Amino acid sequence: MIAGLFLSWFLLFLFGPFLFLFGVVLIAIGLFNANPPLIGAGFVYVALGMAGVWLRGGN
Repeated sequence: MIAGLFLSWFLLFLFGPFLFLFGVVLIAIGLFNANPPLIGAGFVYVALGMAGVWLRGGN
């Protein structure tokens, strides 16, 4: 269990900025197509990406 928590933290650390950008793209596509579930998923990815950037020590 501890190894899984460390692995998830490490993956979030590595891919945080990419998750953020992927979330922004999902939000844009969702707004363009008027697709609320896609917009919601985009916000989740943006939040995960922001957490990953925070783990890296970014502002």
